[in-house]
Amino acid sequence: MIDMDLEMQQWVMSHLKDNVAKLLFKYHNQPWAEQAITQIECRQKAASKIKNLLSNEAFMFPHRLSAEQCTAQIVADFHSDLATFADTVLDMTAGLGVDALTQARHRKVTAIDINHNAAHSLIHNAAILGLNDSIDVLCCNSVEWIRNNSHREFDLVFIDPARRDSSGGRLKALKDCEPDVTDILPDMLRIGRKIFIKASPMLDVDQTIRDINTATKPFGSVNQIYSVGTSTECKEILAVVDRDMHAKPQITAVTLFNDRRLTYTAEDTTSPSLASTINEDMWLYEPYPAAMKIANTLSFGPTLSRLDKDTHLYISENYEDGYPCKAMKILRVLPFNDKNTKAMGREFPIANVAARNFTLSAPELSKRLKVKDGGTVKIFGVKALGRNMLIAAQEMQK
Repeated sequence: MIDMDLEMQQWVMSHLKDNVAKLLFKYHNQPWAEQAITQIECRQKAASKIKNLLSNEAFMFPHRLSAEQCTAQIVADFHSDLATFADTVLDMTAGLGVDALTQARHRKVTAIDINHNAAHSLIHNAAILGLNDSIDVLCCNSVEWIRNNSHREFDLVFIDPARRDSSGGRLKALKDCEPDVTDILPDMLRIGRKIFIKASPMLDVDQTIRDINTATKPFGSVNQIYSVGTSTECKEILAVVDRDMHAKPQITAVTLFNDRRLTYTAEDTTSPSLASTINEDMWLYEPYPAAMKIANTLSFGPTLSRLDKDTHLYISENYEDGYPCKAMKILRVLPFNDKNTKAMGREFPIANVAARNFTLSAPELSKRLKVKDGGTVKIFGVKALGRNMLIAAQEMQK
């Protein structure tokens, strides 16, 4: 990797909206072209994730994968705000460094990455952002480093292990990630008062808690679990581990918006009642993805009623605020059969389709309905009141 000089930066910015494949074909004989075009490709992929960082034209990516795997800024801000207790942070898997750079705005960070290009880029990016006095970047194996520096003490140790295997498949257990967090947690707790483990949203929360507690006993345990996402996607499971023994961790769903955060904690809830009736003009609530991930833990009572025992959709007579859900006004409720499926499709020819605890998958139901995907109406195939039903609902502007 070579550093981008001013001329290359200007070339990258002037071709930012160009087709990458065409640029590679046109400039394939130029020695500087591959790196410059890689920067363009990465900026295009990461444009919505780290918009503020990319406003600096000198910001540099170490490789293509860094744009795909980097933490979104909205998520890094959440991590940083959770770390108000910390003055010193060790980031064991810095990567592109979005988390490390965000933490460095508020506290002293030691950031480690085994990849030379990643470490080099992070040093460069810290300098152009005016953060080089707040962040110390090391290029080494972080597992070996913490074992060789057990005398060091950090308020927070942060780790975001690789979640894919050598063939690109998603891993579903902490022990399968790189590094194996369950193997090194005792070493991490020796140098860190608290540990943040940024884990895959594919992980089973209960199993993750058991795996971490087995690995840390008797040195510590899971204190908190955050299911973190946006209104459309669950981004991660964040486990907070410390040196105390906790009987039961607090579990919280966090939905991140550009201008606010919606948090909902399991301990704040009571068991929901089951719906006894579903009528048009009632309100339907679909949990955001982060809440849906831990839906068996969260229960939205007593003002909301669940459609069925294993159907994580809820209703109320009047609009209820403060729940981690998308609220929609019910437009039509029909028992599921061929006649009603055709009628629903005719009434709402453009609609989004979902299936919840239903006899058909969403694509199968969409095919039966013969609707075009889109619009503001959503048709749910659900099990409700003990039987299969169709519910059409529309998100309302509040």
